[in-house]
Amino acid sequence: MSEELDERAERIGQRLNQGDEAQTKSKTKGEKGSVKGRPSITMYLPEDLHQRLRTKFLELQLEGNKEGLELEKNRDFYPKVIQAGLENIEDEDILEG
Repeated sequence: MSEELDERAERIGQRLNQGDEAQTKSKTKGEKGSVKGRPSITMYLPEDLHQRLRTKFLELQLEGNKEGLELEKNRDFYPKVIQAGLENIEDEDILEG
C-alpha cells in the first residue's frame, strides 16, 4: 500500500512540476527560481530540535536582511543544513543512538 501511495504521489508531483520547469527555464539569469520542482521530504523532529532549527533560521534571516540578502528556508537554509549534517555525521552517531 505504501509503495502504491509513493508512486501516486510521484506521478502527481511530476505533473505539478511540469509547469514549474517551464517557468524556471523562462527566468533570466540572477533570479532565484522556485524550489517546487525539487524532490521533497517530510521530517518529524523532536520539539527541541525543531525549535533550534527554527531559531537558527530566524537568526540567519535577520542577519541576511541587515546585509540586504534574502534567505529562504526551502531554497537556501534546509539544503545547507542537510548537507552539513551529511558531511559531518559518522555511522556510529546514528547506529549507536
